[in-house]
Amino acid sequence: MAVSARLEQNHDRSAAESCRGADRPARDGLPSAVDTAAELAAARREVDQLHEALASNRTTGAATGLLAARYGCTTTQAWSLLVRISQQCNLKVALVAAVLQQVFDGAPVTGQRAEVLQAVDAHLPGSGWTAHHVRGGR
Repeated sequence: MAVSARLEQNHDRSAAESCRGADRPARDGLPSAVDTAAELAAARREVDQLHEALASNRTTGAATGLLAARYGCTTTQAWSLLVRISQQCNLKVALVAAVLQQVFDGAPVTGQRAEVLQAVDAHLPGSGWTAHHVRGGR
């Protein structure tokens, strides 16, 4: 369990204990409604985090495949390229991957997407992503 999730869970427990009184145990060894609500809230947060992680994993996988196909390299090399670009641009891998995938899929290159793409494009080998995908080189 991630540190932040444990902290939130401990906070939820502390809040639950203060509501019912830390010195008053749950009746008959059963959890109180407050404890159950806190556990349910923690479980919902965990499910939300897992959904986000799954979507991010799918996006980074797609971007890795796109880079591998574009530059004729292995997926391991493409993943390394994606990570290196992310580090050089000081951007999260998930954001770089999402922008590359969105541009490949034809999304307009405006706003934050344009800023990210401009930073990323400077670190791509050869003609870069912009020349190939934005200017009709598909």
